[in-house]
Amino acid sequence: MKTHLKLAALLLASNLAISQTFQDLPPELRLLILGQLRPYEILNYCMVSKAIKKLCDDNEDVLWKILVERDFNVKEKPTNMSWKNLYKDLYQFGQGVSLSAGQLHTCAIKSDGMARCWGQNATVPSDLGSVRSIGAGMENTCAIKANGMAQCFGNNSNGKSTVPPDLGPIKAISLGTFHTCAIKDDSMAQCWGRNAERQGTIPSDLGPIKAIATGTAQTCAIKANGMAQCWGANTNGQNAVPPDLGPIKAISIGYGYICGIKTDGMLRCWGDSVLGQDEIPADLGPIKAISINGLTTCAIKVNGMAHCWGDKAFGRTMVPLDLGPIKAISLGDYGACAIKVDGMAQCWGANHFGQLTVPPDLGPLKTSR
Repeated sequence: MKTHLKLAALLLASNLAISQTFQDLPPELRLLILGQLRPYEILNYCMVSKAIKKLCDDNEDVLWKILVERDFNVKEKPTNMSWKNLYKDLYQFGQGVSLSAGQLHTCAIKSDGMARCWGQNATVPSDLGSVRSIGAGMENTCAIKANGMAQCFGNNSNGKSTVPPDLGPIKAISLGTFHTCAIKDDSMAQCWGRNAERQGTIPSDLGPIKAIATGTAQTCAIKANGMAQCWGANTNGQNAVPPDLGPIKAISIGYGYICGIKTDGMLRCWGDSVLGQDEIPADLGPIKAISINGLTTCAIKVNGMAHCWGDKAFGRTMVPLDLGPIKAISLGDYGACAIKVDGMAQCWGANHFGQLTVPPDLGPLKTSR
C-alpha cells in the first residue's frame, strides 16, 4: 500500500478534481482509486483482504459506479453479487483467449462476448452465442460458450472439430494441426482428432492440469504442481522436458521445439533451433506471455511491448513501430495479431486471405486483463 499512498499524494498535490461519488468513499478505498489500480486489481483487494472486503461491501454501489467508468468489460451490476464471483466472471475466464490467429483466418471475442472471425473459413455459426474463449486453427475454429460447453466448426479432418459428446463443460481448449485438446471442469485433459503419433493419448500419470498446448503432432500440459509434461511425436527431442526447468506458468509448441515461461517470468526453450526460434534474445528479460507458430516465437515483455524472433517469413517478426504496449498476442501461419492496451486489435504479416484486415467495426475486444 506504500506505493499507492505515494501515488495518491502526488495526485492530490496536482489538485485532482474529485467527484462527489468519490468523496463518498472511505479513505482506504480512495487510496485504491487514486493509486490508479486497474479494476481487476481493485476487485482483487475486495476479494482477498478482509479489511478492504468489508469496506467494499459497505460501499458497493459507489464503488460499482467507479468500476463501470473505468472498464468497458464492466457493464452492469449482477444480482446476488459477491466480489469473488464478480472477479471470476469478469477477469478469470478459465484460460480465456479473446484473439486467435489461425492458418487462413482470425477470430476474436468482442466486448459484448460475441465471436467475430475474418479471412477464409470465417463463418461463425448463428447458434454460437456468447463465448468465453476462442481458438482459430488450420481451417477450423473452436470456442468455449458462456455455459462452458465447447463448440467447433470448419474443417473436420481427422475428427478434430467433432467435440466428444461426453466432454462436458471445459476451462480451456487448444487447437493443434490435426487434433484438439481441452481441460475439463475437473482439470483433467481430454483430446480428440488424429492420434497417429499418440498426441491425443493422455498419459496415465498426468493427473489434473492447469494449462494445455497442442502442436502439429505433440501435446504439452502444465500439471497441478506447475511441472511440464509433453507427449506425441518427438522428432527433435522436444518432448524431453529439461530436468532443471522447474515449475512453469505458460507453455507453447512450435515445429520441433517448445517454450515455457518459468515462475520468475524468464523464458526457456528446448528442441530444434534451425532458425534460432528457441534461442532467447539476450535483451528479452522477464515476459508475461508467449505465442509460437511454426518456427517463429513472439513474447510480451513485462513493459507490455512485443518481441518476435525466429523465422522471418511473411514479416511475422516485424512488430509494427506504432503497436505500443499490448495485452495479448497470437501468431498465425502468415501473420500475427495483438490486442493493444485500449482493447483494439492490430495485425501484421502477409495478408493473403484477408485474415489480417481487422474489421473496422470490430471495436474493443474482451480481455482478461
